[in-house]
Amino acid sequence: MSEKPIEIDAIQVLKFLERNPDFLSHHPQALDILAPPDRFGERRVVDMQNMMMRRLQERMERLKADAGEVVAITRANLSSQARTHAVVLALLEAQDVNGFLRVIAEDLPMLLDLDAAVLAFEEDIFPEFHSPVIAKLETGTVAELMLGKEALLRASLAIEEGLYGAAAPLILSDGLGRLSVNGVPGLMCLGSRYEGMFEPGQGLDLFMFLARAIERMAERVLNHR
Repeated sequence: MSEKPIEIDAIQVLKFLERNPDFLSHHPQALDILAPPDRFGERRVVDMQNMMMRRLQERMERLKADAGEVVAITRANLSSQARTHAVVLALLEAQDVNGFLRVIAEDLPMLLDLDAAVLAFEEDIFPEFHSPVIAKLETGTVAELMLGKEALLRASLAIEEGLYGAAAPLILSDGLGRLSVNGVPGLMCLGSRYEGMFEPGQGLDLFMFLARAIERMAERVLNHR
């Protein structure tokens, strides 16, 4: 007895084509068998070629949009890198503690488009100098705030903190980088008036590069007085 031919319905065909989207590319002869929809029929159905072209154009538009976003992110990263390098160069030019603190107070916020920059330590490592960019922390504050992390980026601040002195009411988002200057625990505190300026998911390479540079420069000017 001959076997009955297997009947395949339209749903099975569609499922097969979904699993094998390149089927027509590998079997173009199938186009000779298929009857395309009536291009100028009552419902004005677009033919298969136009439909595929439209889908290709949509895919190209999506790719262009994605590429544009990548370019924008790359440009922003390059800009951040250049500005961070400019801060480090300004720190390198500082000849003494006053020059170093002036860079932290003036150049750093201006170049990085921030509203506050503060160096906070658990000991008074600048006893002879008085500046709004120097803050004193209670012993253990760094460990309590950082919880073992080298950096902490906060998109919003729930309460006004004393890290930023008179500028504290203005600061809505900040980044904290752990410092150790001559063995004294401290923090690089960078604040912004814009909520979300710093976010936990942001890259930390440039941020920590700046923290390490500030750490080294602080030791240099303090140890060569």
